[in-house]
Amino acid sequence: MEKISENFTSTSWRPLLVVTCFFTTLGSCIPVGYFLGIMNGPAVFIKVWCYDAIKSKYGLSLSVSQLDVLWALIVAIFLVGGMCGSLLAGWCCNKFGRKSTLLLSKLLLMASGCLLILCRYSGLVSLLLLGRFIGGVAAALITTAHPMYLLELSPADRRGSVGVYTALGVAIGICVSQVIGLKQLFGNAELWHYALSFYMIFVLVCFPSYHWFAESPEWLLKHKPQDCLVARKALKDLHGSQSISVIYQEKPQLAASEAMDSKELSLLAVLRNRKFLLPLALVLTLQACQQLCGINVVFYYSVGIFTEAGFSSDNANWMNLACGLLNCAVGALTPFLINRFPRKLLLFSSLTELIQLATDFVHNIDCSIYHKFSTGIISDTIFHWFRAL
Repeated sequence: MEKISENFTSTSWRPLLVVTCFFTTLGSCIPVGYFLGIMNGPAVFIKVWCYDAIKSKYGLSLSVSQLDVLWALIVAIFLVGGMCGSLLAGWCCNKFGRKSTLLLSKLLLMASGCLLILCRYSGLVSLLLLGRFIGGVAAALITTAHPMYLLELSPADRRGSVGVYTALGVAIGICVSQVIGLKQLFGNAELWHYALSFYMIFVLVCFPSYHWFAESPEWLLKHKPQDCLVARKALKDLHGSQSISVIYQEKPQLAASEAMDSKELSLLAVLRNRKFLLPLALVLTLQACQQLCGINVVFYYSVGIFTEAGFSSDNANWMNLACGLLNCAVGALTPFLINRFPRKLLLFSSLTELIQLATDFVHNIDCSIYHKFSTGIISDTIFHWFRAL
């Protein structure tokens, strides 16, 4: 065991592993983050187009509340697509492989980008909805396959650093979308449809590189034992010749034991198995905390919030970009923090800070409401005093 851990510890970053991490993150995770952040900047112009398109197509004039409901549907249908895609993501990863699933997601991203461009020229809001939905399905495939793919490609001592590339890519994608969504670039009435589909450049640039990437060795050993030599070559290219003997001895044993002692479980089978209740509850709780912390409101509606708070439209867009830059900067620190501090410590530190910020936010709102209420009472009292005099 000491020899194995020593070999793992001495493993260095191989060129193929570095290139794989870079291009898969650039062409997969950055588009996911782009989808999350791009609707914020040009929201006003897209709403106007939706109003005009529905009026010219169906002769209907939407009220302000109806237009807000339509906009909420346009924003939320991306998440609906993510929910639908998550039900298929695990099956696709096991059936076709991690690399093939990422390639499938790229095809869906390209189809989504084409629909987002065509919706403007055809005047169909339905194409905008369909493009957002397909993008959500692709995002679910990416967020499932990408971390799995990189973790299975990397040596044991690099998995902590490699595992955060998905979240880092999403953070960078959000920041890029906020830059592209500025009025000075594509976030205006004439070019907003190009802003929505700008992520296609990242997909096209990275698509040819997949020809040189290896499929996950663990998936090959488990699902295609006949490709054992291919898996061995992939391990050698990814981990180096010094650690290949140790790694190759362990992975076939792991794959063989999994193949004999286990079988693929459906979602219903996982829900019925008491052994998975605690891990499933922990995962759902963490994901719920992440989604309910208000981050979606920031990246979907922050421009509108800042505008209603009294800032100009230009300043609201720049403040939105500042939020994205802060998120990206913290994400860039994650690969360095994850290997230097315990995971549980980082997790609970984040949750504690989140609870503290939420408490301060609610307290400030209560104080402002009380201040306005008390100020109103005092002013009314003084007014009545002067009137009585």
